[in-house]
Amino acid sequence: MKRFRRQLSKMSRLAVGWAVSVCVMLALPVHAQEGVDYGAQIEERLRASSMHWFGIQGPLGPSAPRTTGAYRTTSQAAEEQVIVASSLKVQYLSRSIAHNADQFAFWPNDEQPTHQIWCIEEFNPSVLKNSAGQELFLPGGLVKKMTPGVQRLDLRTGAVETILRGTAGCDGLRRTPWGTILATEESDDGGA
Repeated sequence: MKRFRRQLSKMSRLAVGWAVSVCVMLALPVHAQEGVDYGAQIEERLRASSMHWFGIQGPLGPSAPRTTGAYRTTSQAAEEQVIVASSLKVQYLSRSIAHNADQFAFWPNDEQPTHQIWCIEEFNPSVLKNSAGQELFLPGGLVKKMTPGVQRLDLRTGAVETILRGTAGCDGLRRTPWGTILATEESDDGGA
C-alpha cells in the first residue's frame, strides 16, 4: 500500500508540474509584429550563430548557379562539382557508386561507422550490358546482372559493393535497432 501511495504521489506531482508548465506557456506573450517577417528573423538568427551551432562561418548567399557543361566527369575535383560555404572543404568518398544514389545509413552505427549503405533510386531496373552491348551475368552464368538497388561503401578504402540488385526506385533505407538494413521501394502511384 505504501508503494502504491508513493507512486500515486509521484504521478500527482508530475500532473501538477505538467499543468503548471502548460499554464505558463499559455501566459507567455506572442510577439507577432505587423510587417515583420518571422522567417527572415529566424534566418538572421541562424546566420549570426552559424559558427556556434553548425561550425561554419555562414551559410551560402544566393543559390548555386546552374551547371554548365559536363555534370559528372571522372577528372572533376569535388570542389568543382558542388558549391559549399567557404569554411567547408569537400572530397569524394568514392567515384564508383551507382548513379541516383539517394538515401544512406551508416553501418554498423553512427558513432564509429565503417560503411555507408546506399539506396540506389533507379526506376528502370534493367539487365546490365558491357561496352559491346552484350548482357552481363552474375558469377556462374545463369542469372543476368541487374542494375544495383542497394550498395555498400567502405569508408576507409572507398570500395563499393552491390548487395541488392533489380529493385525499382529504392527510396527508403534505415538501420534497424536489431542490426539489419531495411530498404524499401518507391511506387509511381503514391504507394510504397
